[in-house]
Amino acid sequence: MQIVQIIENKVYWIAPYPSLDAVPPFSDEIVLVEAPDDVRVGWLYDGKGGFTEPPKEPESPFEPEPTNMDIMGAIQTLTEKVDEGFGLS
Repeated sequence: MQIVQIIENKVYWIAPYPSLDAVPPFSDEIVLVEAPDDVRVGWLYDGKGGFTEPPKEPESPFEPEPTNMDIMGAIQTLTEKVDEGFGLS
């Protein structure tokens, strides 16, 4: 088991304490609970001791942004085509 901090029903922080008994006094607004070792930051907490992984984000229907290398390659290709068109290559 591990100790985690909960904010807005999400695991916000995995605390470096071996048990709740070892946790120093914090503000009453800080919620620390025991969680299984496989729980990670961002997991959802149901308020009753249950944890679930956050839902997977849907894949974007858009193509990824081109990288600088993609753009430079496209410029090089266009430059070569322009050079060929003017008989420069």
